[in-house]
Amino acid sequence: MPTRNVVLTDRQADLIEDLVGSGRFQNASEVLREGIRLVEQRMAEDSARLEALRAAITAGAADIAAGRS
Repeated sequence: MPTRNVVLTDRQADLIEDLVGSGRFQNASEVLREGIRLVEQRMAEDSARLEALRAAITAGAADIAAGRS
């Protein structure tokens, strides 16, 4: 597995320590991987919303062109 060096704010480092200390995560890597999964999920949701908006715009434009406005 590749490794990365990251710079965290004190607040972020404290949060990671709290999450690991609470037993919710085994280590800092698990916390960061979960964060990346959440970013991926948000990006997929944003993409789906954008696609739905584009489809609605296309349908609306077709309605206007057909005189259904």
